[in-house]
Amino acid sequence: MSPPDHSRIRVRIEDGALAAHVAVGAGPPLDRAALDAALAESGVVAGLDESALALVAGALAVESAALDDYCVARGRAAEDALPDVLALAEPIGPTAGSLREDASLDYRERRLIVPVTAGDTIGRIVPGEPGEPGFDVRGKALPPAPAPPVALAHGDGVVREDSGLLRAARTGARTVDKSGAIDVVALHVHAAAVDLHSGNLETDGSLEIARDVALGMHVRAGVDLAIKGTVEAARIEAGGSIEIGGGVIGGEPGVVRARGHLKLRHALSARLFAGGTIEVGRSVSTSELHAREIQIGGALLGDRAFAESRISVRDAGSPAGGPCLLRVAQPLELSDELKSADLGARERARALLKDGPDRLSARKARDTRKGRGERPQQTSAPELGQQREFRKRQRALQADARIEIQGTAHTGCRIDFGSRPLVLDSPVRATVFRFDLERDEIVAEEM
Repeated sequence: MSPPDHSRIRVRIEDGALAAHVAVGAGPPLDRAALDAALAESGVVAGLDESALALVAGALAVESAALDDYCVARGRAAEDALPDVLALAEPIGPTAGSLREDASLDYRERRLIVPVTAGDTIGRIVPGEPGEPGFDVRGKALPPAPAPPVALAHGDGVVREDSGLLRAARTGARTVDKSGAIDVVALHVHAAAVDLHSGNLETDGSLEIARDVALGMHVRAGVDLAIKGTVEAARIEAGGSIEIGGGVIGGEPGVVRARGHLKLRHALSARLFAGGTIEVGRSVSTSELHAREIQIGGALLGDRAFAESRISVRDAGSPAGGPCLLRVAQPLELSDELKSADLGARERARALLKDGPDRLSARKARDTRKGRGERPQQTSAPELGQQREFRKRQRALQADARIEIQGTAHTGCRIDFGSRPLVLDSPVRATVFRFDLERDEIVAEEM
């Protein structure tokens, strides 16, 4: 008996043996057994589609060729294992910005670096998934590819726990370098300016900025901060000391606050605060300074300087007699409640003067006509207690406080030790001012 003629049946295997197709040509009728034999000869034994095979068998029962071919078997590709992935608590910056509560975008908050404290969670390793094996139409098993190990490079400022958590080993800034390595550095060096390109910079460690800080930006360091360039109307804060290689140009919302010392070259229309010493190498103009001690190598040309123990300047005021206040024995430990009370008084005064001095004068005149005079401000018992503590501290500081004029203090300068201020009616040179507690007055001595 001769073998069956399979010339009508053409089997085609495609897609890396993941699919088998059958084309039916013209010829004598054939039964299903001929089809099964043709598939077996081609090695198609897995993933058979019975409905498609029935259609092919029907086409073989007639002598004419089928117009289309039929996919009679399909394999299944292996699904490779999914690797572990790193999910960071904060995305890698710089981002486009951060959403405010009103859903607007703060494009200055770009999170180039992220402040962290030792023990903070930086991210975690999310486990992957195992793969699924597959097979082809010839019945061959297709094993899944194993997952590659998670690409995680980190410095010694990051600890990877067995649970998959990444924690900060130190306090500072979380950084990600160009190679993708994650680290927490105690001192972050920003080798550019702080502007809209970098966004605001914030770290719980120390920070060094190689260039300027642009208008409206915010820089905060939990420890020390060094800025090589100039600060222009920016908000600068440090939990330690601040050193600014250039000057500070003020303006809203600019302010510089250091819990430790503050050192800079010059200041113009600036607001400067330090828990230690403010040291200015050159001049200060139309600025406000608050510190334990203030040292100005040049001239203090306007506005106010407040210190607990000592102010030392080369020159104070100007020959034209512009306003200049030097006050010592000014406690820094001003309570938040007393600050709020003082701020409230300032706001009330601003509101009265908003429409000009005539409005204030009219109100005073109206109260006088009614026989009441000016109304005294009500002060609560807690506020009175805080004010007494403030005065007590001020009195203690008066004993050793000093104002030193190395060069000239011009006419119009106000020398103040917290009580009985002295307004200079003529220039003085090389003079030290101190407060005589017994006489309750300011004493001037030649240097």
